[in-house]
Amino acid sequence: MQLVDKKYSETTQKMLAKDAPFHWFLFDQAKLNSRYRYPDFQHQAEVLEAHLDGLGAALETGQAVESWLDPQDWGCCFILAALGIRYQREDLFKQALDQLNEKEETHYREIIDACLWNHHAAIDDKWLVILHQHDSPLAMQSCIGLLRTQRRTVIPEALNIYLSHTHPTVKIQLLNWIGELQQTEQLAYVQRHYTEDNPLEVRFAAARAGFLLKDPQARPHIEHFALTESAVMLDAISLLFIKENQTDNIHHWLKNLWSMENAPMRVKLYATAIAGLRDYVEPLLEAMTDNAIAQAAGEAFTLLTGVDIEEHDLDSNVTEENNEAIEEFDPSPTISSNTKEKPFTTLWEEDLPYPDTDACYLWWESNQSKFNRDEHYLAGLSVTEENLQHILREGNQRQRHLAAMHLSLTHNHPWQDPNWLQNK
Repeated sequence: MQLVDKKYSETTQKMLAKDAPFHWFLFDQAKLNSRYRYPDFQHQAEVLEAHLDGLGAALETGQAVESWLDPQDWGCCFILAALGIRYQREDLFKQALDQLNEKEETHYREIIDACLWNHHAAIDDKWLVILHQHDSPLAMQSCIGLLRTQRRTVIPEALNIYLSHTHPTVKIQLLNWIGELQQTEQLAYVQRHYTEDNPLEVRFAAARAGFLLKDPQARPHIEHFALTESAVMLDAISLLFIKENQTDNIHHWLKNLWSMENAPMRVKLYATAIAGLRDYVEPLLEAMTDNAIAQAAGEAFTLLTGVDIEEHDLDSNVTEENNEAIEEFDPSPTISSNTKEKPFTTLWEEDLPYPDTDACYLWWESNQSKFNRDEHYLAGLSVTEENLQHILREGNQRQRHLAAMHLSLTHNHPWQDPNWLQNK
């Protein structure tokens, strides 16, 4: 990198200031993207690390890199916080926290990622203290989120503060921590938040925590969320279908779901993939004939069977440009995955291949004998502990997250975030 009078050229400044935050955004979007396998995800992290190194080099020469960044850019908070931690610059870390905005849905994830970036095992407590003491509820949310990821307990004084906090984002994070770390002594707190008086996301976090704590009162709430169209519907279905050990019950749920005319098709596809039963591959194949949902059906087919549609030449020549059934893409100012026009559409769906229905039918006819009736499958493998560990290492990002859920819910593994299982 060329220096001129110890100053970076304006072109270099602009490049680093825009590219580095944007590469955090790409890393963030890859976390659940089924087009990324773990090595691809790691590569995305390495690219982001290279950009951090570039900004770090500038920082070491005395450049005020914080002045290069646009606070409105996705990833800006991550860059400031990550550099602050790496170079022991509390001023940069606090600047990131001062920019936290509850309306920006990426900000919480940016702070979490920054704190975990080079400290996957245990971040220095001083950064947790700064988060804990900051005025922004997103900072406290991040503090508890880090305790979740690193499976750390909370000192009584801090726990009392969290338990009495009224902000929904803090409550959600605390409820998740209670459930995942099996804090059974806080069950009464969890149960108080089942009620309709709380926002949807808080009620679901409470039901999820109760479900993880094996509270019988929690299951009816999870079942309600699984049958009610909302932002938490797919998460509720995942919990129910993965935890359920009675195959007959899963058959019952799927039959009811497919018979519901008003149930969103993408929910039916996702539930079928999560269930992992060979008897429901046929509906996935039938859904592929509708180009409006063909990509989602293909993804569900891959989640269940493990076949890669492109690598196995099962994709068609249909594209979004020549598919009249798909409306022209209209960019949104947000990155929400759910829209009124296409509920439950993932951010990456438009990049998925269109499956060739006939080719997929032929593949299934040739391979269905490998799938035993009433056995559950993920990525083409039965959900044994050994197979799930393999998927966690080798699967695509969506498969890896589901494998982690299986390991926790059915094999008594500690709850874990697949994005931080290994150093980048």
